[in-house]
Amino acid sequence: MPDIKFDFRGKEFTAQVPDSFLQRPKVEQQRLLLNNLKKKYDTKIPERGSDEKGLLDYLALLERPSQALKVGARESKLGSEVYSALGGVDLTPNEGMFKGFKSGWTGEDEVRTQDMLPDNLSPFTKGVLGFAGDVATDPLTYVGAGAVRALGRGIKKTGKTTGATEVLKKAGTKIADYKLPGESQLGVPDLARMFNVPMGEGKRIKGISNQSDQIIKGFEKETAEALPSLTRFFKERSKETGIASSKLEATFRDAMERPRTVIENALVDPKTEELIQEGVYGDLVPLSEDVANELGGAGVKLLSDWEQRMKNLVDVSQAYGMPITTIKSRGYFPRQITPAGRKLLDSKDDGLGFTVDEWGEGVRLGGGYRTARERQLAELTTTEFNKVMAKDMAAQVSSQGIRQNPLDKSFEQAPLLSEAPKFFQESPFVALGMRWSRQNRAIQRKWFIDEITDNYPATIGKTTDNLYVPEKGIGKWITQDETGNYLERARTVDAGEGYKATNPSAYNQYTTEAFEGNPKDFKEVKGINPKYESDEVLDQEWRRVFDEELQKKGIFLDLPRGTPSLGSPRVRITDDTLKDLGKEYVKAGDIANKARETLRESSKLKFYAPKQVARQIEDHISLMGGDVVGETELKKFLRMYDNVQNSWKAWTLGVRPAYHSRNAVGNILNAYTITGLGSNIPEAISVFGSAAKLQYYARFKGNNEIKESVVKNLKGQNIPVGKTKSINNAEWTKPNYMATGYSMKQIYDMAASRGVQAGHYTADNIRDVERAREAAAGVGSKLSRTLGAENPVVQAGFALGGTIEGNARFAVFINTLRQIKKNPKDFEWLTPDGTFVPLSKARSNQYLKTEMRRDKNGKLVTYKRPYTKEEINMDVAADQVKASLFDYGDVSKFERDALKRLMPFYTWTRKNIPAQLKHLVLNPQRAEKIAIAKQQFEHETGDLDYSDYGAFWGDRVPVFLGQESKGVIEAFTLLNVVPMADLQRLIKPGPLLAEMGSPLIKAPLEILANYDSFRKGKIAKQPMFTGESKDFLGVSLPPRLNHLAQTLVPLTEINRLNPAGVFGERTKDDLGRLQSTRAYGGMGALRENTIDAPEVARWVRFFSGGTVFDVDLGRNRYIMNKNLKKDIAALKGAIKWSARNGQNDRVTVLYELLEQVQRQEITDPMGQRS
Repeated sequence: MPDIKFDFRGKEFTAQVPDSFLQRPKVEQQRLLLNNLKKKYDTKIPERGSDEKGLLDYLALLERPSQALKVGARESKLGSEVYSALGGVDLTPNEGMFKGFKSGWTGEDEVRTQDMLPDNLSPFTKGVLGFAGDVATDPLTYVGAGAVRALGRGIKKTGKTTGATEVLKKAGTKIADYKLPGESQLGVPDLARMFNVPMGEGKRIKGISNQSDQIIKGFEKETAEALPSLTRFFKERSKETGIASSKLEATFRDAMERPRTVIENALVDPKTEELIQEGVYGDLVPLSEDVANELGGAGVKLLSDWEQRMKNLVDVSQAYGMPITTIKSRGYFPRQITPAGRKLLDSKDDGLGFTVDEWGEGVRLGGGYRTARERQLAELTTTEFNKVMAKDMAAQVSSQGIRQNPLDKSFEQAPLLSEAPKFFQESPFVALGMRWSRQNRAIQRKWFIDEITDNYPATIGKTTDNLYVPEKGIGKWITQDETGNYLERARTVDAGEGYKATNPSAYNQYTTEAFEGNPKDFKEVKGINPKYESDEVLDQEWRRVFDEELQKKGIFLDLPRGTPSLGSPRVRITDDTLKDLGKEYVKAGDIANKARETLRESSKLKFYAPKQVARQIEDHISLMGGDVVGETELKKFLRMYDNVQNSWKAWTLGVRPAYHSRNAVGNILNAYTITGLGSNIPEAISVFGSAAKLQYYARFKGNNEIKESVVKNLKGQNIPVGKTKSINNAEWTKPNYMATGYSMKQIYDMAASRGVQAGHYTADNIRDVERAREAAAGVGSKLSRTLGAENPVVQAGFALGGTIEGNARFAVFINTLRQIKKNPKDFEWLTPDGTFVPLSKARSNQYLKTEMRRDKNGKLVTYKRPYTKEEINMDVAADQVKASLFDYGDVSKFERDALKRLMPFYTWTRKNIPAQLKHLVLNPQRAEKIAIAKQQFEHETGDLDYSDYGAFWGDRVPVFLGQESKGVIEAFTLLNVVPMADLQRLIKPGPLLAEMGSPLIKAPLEILANYDSFRKGKIAKQPMFTGESKDFLGVSLPPRLNHLAQTLVPLTEINRLNPAGVFGERTKDDLGRLQSTRAYGGMGALRENTIDAPEVARWVRFFSGGTVFDVDLGRNRYIMNKNLKKDIAALKGAIKWSARNGQNDRVTVLYELLEQVQRQEITDPMGQRS
């Protein structure tokens, strides 16, 4: 093919032409050459075939001011010469600066760096240089955030000057205070509360909840660090000694419950055998030689560590105002009832003769055992008691007609006693872990309620230097007098904020006074127990009345030995003792009982709050308790539904490499979009690398010896371990890691105690902690361990994904600390009362933090002190992590109980879309880079729109690659890859929200309706039982069953991967014809439903999630044209009908629509295909 040279507007060009070109007339040659020039160099953007826009079209508007300046400069005389000198070709030079400015502003023309780059550069190089050049020459890159802040300050100043701010504030308050008619007084705060948006007083409640969340996360950090040592020890010791892990666990468990030395025997009523006074006991008896030998030195030390931890748990609970009375005669091992044990308890009307406390313990210990079963429970070890209960447990399973687990042998026969499920958890990992976790949650709930209700001894009285803190006044403790008038509790002594009381207990004295306000505006807060006079005072009242009654009758009080005296802490006398003493004593006891109950009821105070506030408090209490509301059968159904859906979610995410890859990309992009980490790419790479180093060091507590020990143990279990990097112990505590001002250890400890750690997002997937712990210990339901979220493969996937996500979280945390050190004025602290304050004003006695310490007597107590600068900085860094990478546990009760069940991945969308909208406004220069990047990919593509590719691709935020060839163009989608692409759901929410629906609801409905909402067509094209089938994993399935199988995402991924074509292959030949082969070497189904990409591309997609699709533009244009004809016909018919019925206004509207359709400015005007 010859090359010819030609001149256009004073510039020489070269074109390669076919021989036939030279035979054409001169005019035709010039026309063809000009068309070729326009195709290559014309920057004018043609009119769109459709006015429908997607997200990227709107993001491109951010570049309009920049393009106005660039095109205007290019069209000036000097700019045209510079543009040409840089290698650019302008087919319409010197149009004038103002005309060029207008063309750039309206999107009719544009200037791209790629226009000035040599043609012989590779597409990748041109794309990178083009992106860098477009970003560097865009003013928004340098003034974006600053301009937004300046605009905000200007608006704020103007509003203050004109009084508009105050007017808007009052209007907002009026809207927030508006209540619908009715007793419930529902309003805007209730709607906001449903979506976890606190308003008004709700901000304070949310702030207190956040503080309680930080308390539990601190405890959970300790739990997570301590528990793995248990399972690791039993596995390693079993391998070392040949003793079964279950035997080692039993020895460990029994050793924890070994007896204590007896100093003084217990005092028991010889007739009733009721405990009158507990014995006095010393230390635990020494371990036997056999036990010590079986556990070994490491096991004995581990045992001692856990005995101390359990003691500390009791001290911690006491410090937070929840005293625990444990069995004094032996060591403590938690009596955690198994799920099977709970079923047995629920099936017995008498509850088996003992109670269960809020920590799951199988008896309320101490204070006397009311039944023989309680005494038996106290005297026997966990192992012994499970043997006693084996008969009941076997009978329970037998009565249900099945074994405990369908996977265990034959399940028609009743189980043997040895096979019966255990009543109490025997695994130390499960029992100790669940006891610890339950106490953590109980402490969180107790602390939250104490703060909300102004429990002075627990929250206010214990402050550094006895700082006085006023009551919060969120609600009121209310009672009624004899006439029914409402009274509220009031503190008898008050003082100004910051006052140092010489006698703090004075502020814990209360009286009652007339209720202020309208009682109808308040409601009792569910979940907060009433307050009564103390048991000590009530018992003293009982004894006073009892003694008076006896004295009235002149009866000499002659009580048997061991009966408590009036000065004793236990001044009440048991009913059995009174019966033995005689009728007069019983009568006196009855009168005393009534007097005690009268005093108790008269002292009863209930906590009330304004109705909207009360509902907010109730929601937070419910979330902390993890309850499932409803009737028993509804609870069972919801529990089953959650188990199935959580298992589906876990398999959908945990085992798919593509998910973890996309998650990693999304985390990096969100870290940039929301926090700015990535504005300086080399620095960002350094920060992510430092976060990985922190994770590595933290895994081994910054100690190389621990690392070597772990590696040695792994190799001993024949687990392949590659070369590991040595740890420099000194670096762990070295100050100023990555210029943050803190050491690695400080950063990790503070971050982990605030919930910033690997695996954080699994909280959105697994709700049943007990079941997860049972699976980790190898006990519990085999069905759950096989098909549920607890499957080892799923957990391994989450461990990997959690580490990847943890890297981004720690990177944001570290980067925020670096930025705080450089520019603290750029940051605000979210205070405990839900307001933001600048860091410079954050330290104040107004905000106090709860902490534990030992008092002068060595007793563990809680106290309050002001926040430190370090804690505030760490709070800010943690909040930045939550803002960018989200806290999946931070949802409202309505979202947890309803929306997450309807939409399994609701939390991501709920958190992501508001974050993207916020930072689209605050940092438009970051969002704009997505549009600029799109232009680099599509530089050779031309301007495509909905009329070219249709709604299916348009709704998925497509980016096209290269030029169209034979009506087909390559594309990839940003939806589910780039977090900002989620904003497309706001533009066209219907179809995409439908895709988010739970398969447990959507799939059965679609099968019943025979309609695939994703593919917009029938599932089965023919009637049932006609032989229609579809291939899946090389097997022919009926269409409806195939549709159901598609919901099993991991299997769908494997079907799409089709390794080595094992499921057959369906490909296109050079002429575009489809060719199919059968699965399994010709023995399986014919591959008909999937067009297979090349093998390498399939593996790339499987691991990365990155896929390039072929978009058939020719087919879409045909469909759009076909639809166009349908729309025109439908509109003409509607016009005729409206004219006949005298609807002249509608006729006018329809004519306007018809003209727009004929110009192809809109599609689907009648909404027939939406």
